[in-house]
Amino acid sequence: MENKTNLKDIVKKIFIAFMIMQPVLDIYMSLFDKSIQIVGVSLATVIRFALVFIMLVMIMIHARKNKSTKLFIGYAVAVLIYMVFHHINAVGFKVRLVEAKYSLFGELLYLARMCIPVALIYIIYNIKLNYKDIKKIVISVSLIISLTMIISNLFKFSYLSYSLEQDTISGNMVEWFTKGIKPDSEKLNDWVGYTTRGLFQSGNQLSGVMIILVPILTYIAFKEKKIKEWIVLTLHIIAMITITTRVGAIGGILAMAATVCVYILEKIIHREKVSEIFKQKNFYCLIVSVVVIAVVYAFSPFKVRTMSGNFGADLAIGKQTTDNTNVDGSDGEIDKIAYIQENVEKEEINGYYIYQVYPYTDDVDFWFDLMMNVPKYERAGNRKMRALLINRILERDNRISDHLVGISFTRSSSFVWPERDFQSQVDALGWIGMILFIFPYIFVFVFAVIQFFRKFKENLYLRRVVYMMALAVGMVAAYLSGHILNEIFPFVFLAMVAGITLNVAMGDEPENYEKKNELRRFFDKIYPDGEKKFFEDIDKDLKNEKKRFIVTANPETLMIANSNKELADCLLQEYVTIVPDGIGIIKGAKILGYPQKETITGVGLVEHLFKECNDTKKSVFLFGAKKEVVEKLKEVLEKDYPNIEIKGIENGYVEDRQKVFDEIEKLSPDLVLVALGIPAQELLINKNFEKFNKGIFIGVGGSFDVLSGTKKRAPKFFIKFHLEWLYRITTEPKRMKRFFDSNIKYLFKLSEEK
Repeated sequence: MENKTNLKDIVKKIFIAFMIMQPVLDIYMSLFDKSIQIVGVSLATVIRFALVFIMLVMIMIHARKNKSTKLFIGYAVAVLIYMVFHHINAVGFKVRLVEAKYSLFGELLYLARMCIPVALIYIIYNIKLNYKDIKKIVISVSLIISLTMIISNLFKFSYLSYSLEQDTISGNMVEWFTKGIKPDSEKLNDWVGYTTRGLFQSGNQLSGVMIILVPILTYIAFKEKKIKEWIVLTLHIIAMITITTRVGAIGGILAMAATVCVYILEKIIHREKVSEIFKQKNFYCLIVSVVVIAVVYAFSPFKVRTMSGNFGADLAIGKQTTDNTNVDGSDGEIDKIAYIQENVEKEEINGYYIYQVYPYTDDVDFWFDLMMNVPKYERAGNRKMRALLINRILERDNRISDHLVGISFTRSSSFVWPERDFQSQVDALGWIGMILFIFPYIFVFVFAVIQFFRKFKENLYLRRVVYMMALAVGMVAAYLSGHILNEIFPFVFLAMVAGITLNVAMGDEPENYEKKNELRRFFDKIYPDGEKKFFEDIDKDLKNEKKRFIVTANPETLMIANSNKELADCLLQEYVTIVPDGIGIIKGAKILGYPQKETITGVGLVEHLFKECNDTKKSVFLFGAKKEVVEKLKEVLEKDYPNIEIKGIENGYVEDRQKVFDEIEKLSPDLVLVALGIPAQELLINKNFEKFNKGIFIGVGGSFDVLSGTKKRAPKFFIKFHLEWLYRITTEPKRMKRFFDSNIKYLFKLSEEK
């Protein structure tokens, strides 16, 4: 029978699938967003919420004793309190806005969406993605995005980057070279027809996702030293250039260049021969990649865009000043209204704003003053115009609470969204909302930077810096282009690199995680609450006829499991409870920062269960040890615990151990003790555990010898001061080699993982 997978591993698999499916879900939203909806919400959004919720619940169960879980619960409570005040403030908003209506459902959906990044950071912090996991996610997502964009461009079914509709491109990449794009075309901004966003929703969102991946892709290419990884990186940058946003075209190239510089600086700082770089395959791959990217950029619509002087998303109109020398009449309101009506087109005011969003009849002074005193070039772009509007609205509403908890996303986004993250969130969420939803990115970045500079030389390795770089470029892109911190597609990747950055800052490098956390994975599962609480729990299970598999672990147990995958998989099963049997586990827990403070010895546990079984008239099966030992133990039970029903006994030297367990299954005892030695006893129990409907199962090793009186337990002095191990190797010198192989190596392993 296959072993069940550990909860943490299940969450990790779900997370990897969740990240890889993001570009696919975005394409779905672009193509079919309105075709299938659940209570007005896109199916893709429902899938995203559902998967995050499932991962969150599972990891909270897995890490329920961890400080990170307590912090996350505290965060959730703070968010709920904030949501109450946010709603109260939004309902009390006084300024009349034609197009901007507050929606409680829409607002709750938005706030739930904004909680996803922090939830993902918490999940990533606990599942500890390793390098292979990250590589799988980044390479897969990059290929899905870049191939979709390049193929759709070549066959001319790609959507335009600068269109909110599904307008397709007028020319493909081949035509960049064969026909060329003229910057002085009679058709205004002819380059727009060549911009590409594939089948995705938004060019800005796409740019944000792709620039976050660039440093990681560059690092992977250097690390793997294979042509295929360099091809993936090159295709990725080319796809970014086709988007023709500043973040896409320039940002991708700069992010790649910065990563290369850090790689070279690493070699210099650590006194490695920089000349060796130029003798490696990586150097030639880098040169080819740079040349290809340079050629594509030289013929790209973005190059034409720069030649035409247009760097913004809006049409450039030049730095025209406002000529208002011929305004006739008095300064009365009627004259102002007349002036506004007569000069809307002349002053090049977007009719959407002045008629539909914030009607001039509701605030004549604002619109008149804007026409008279604000130069055309300052109000030409959507970003500037929307910023002017929202500042005026906040001024008129005149409540400090607007700045603290925001005027709501559904109100601000429906008409005045400045297309610049950070400022957008301040308007919608207020500063308290910023602290809850946006500052976690900043906190992680600042914390990582501080940790980096504390040991600059030791930390200056690309593998330690790259995720921090990805987080930095993502935040810069959010500020420059917007549409990143509010949208699920880009911000899940920002949250991913934030979570990985946090792990690196805490000492958990993805590259070294598997090696560095070989023992930690077991300590994650060791029972933390002490003997008294555990005995109470186990008594309840016994009384209620539940089943439980208990492993009494000492350093030898963990070291064997570390080199025996089958035993490791067994110990990491969700239904397995590991208890600390020995001072070595307690010391190890202290070294690694775990809360275990008290041993629960195998002999002490069994003696307690014998007493409990005797008091409640439960049944026992004894399997293992020599024939005379198990028979002697039976006699002890019959004498000292007369109310226990002994369902059967069997020595550990039988030929067919599985046959014995088949018999145990038929007898269905309440307590099954197996003394076959590690790992045989644990593997046999694990193989058969799910066949049983009830029973406490414990692998007890050599405990039958002590419990039967065949061997003496260590004197009380040794037990009190946790020196049973010393007593054993003193009375049995042959244990010395076994002691070295487990305990001494265990100490070195703890030091390595500290």
